[in-house]
Amino acid sequence: MRKIFILLFIVSLISVALSTSIQAGTYTFQPNPADMQDLDHYYYYLWKITWSLPMGQFITGATLFFDDINDWQIEANDILYIHLLDDPSPNGTWTQVSSVAPINLWRKWDNQVGGDNFSGQGTEITPPYTDNNGNVPQDVTYTFTSPQITTLTNYVSNGYFGFGMDPDCHYYNKGITFTINTAPVPEPATMLLLGSGLIGLAGYGRKKFLRK
Repeated sequence: MRKIFILLFIVSLISVALSTSIQAGTYTFQPNPADMQDLDHYYYYLWKITWSLPMGQFITGATLFFDDINDWQIEANDILYIHLLDDPSPNGTWTQVSSVAPINLWRKWDNQVGGDNFSGQGTEITPPYTDNNGNVPQDVTYTFTSPQITTLTNYVSNGYFGFGMDPDCHYYNKGITFTINTAPVPEPATMLLLGSGLIGLAGYGRKKFLRK
């Protein structure tokens, strides 16, 4: 009976450690307005996100989601350029899109004939979006790679980051959402519990094996 109790205690230690390590947080962000003015091709946009990574957590994943995006007219070289930016603070030449809180989206007149106004800035999310599905709305998700997550973590360290988007055509959509997933950094005490539990379980199994 005592052996069973010890075994159950060891298993409980492992369970506590594992349950602590798999807790996660999910944080979602949207520009205002959420459809970013349907990404009007006469402008390019700056979306600033103010957020700090909670203490004791690290970023495990991130996605940029476009709800029912579609190109209003299929033409050659219709491209939506997307850049993750470290410091998307607008200067005096940017115009605030909405006067309703949250104030997080600005635009600037696009005097280029096509092209990427954010070229060389931040990290480009590739491949840039091109509507190869005709005028049929479709959901599009960009899942961040491991290097992009590392870059995002570095950008977030100053308490803000964001996106620059330059549409070379008019992209209707129902909303843009950026999602960050986090998990807690394993604490030394948690790792000690996990290690103790595993060692104890291994020792118990070894003793049982030797007695046979």
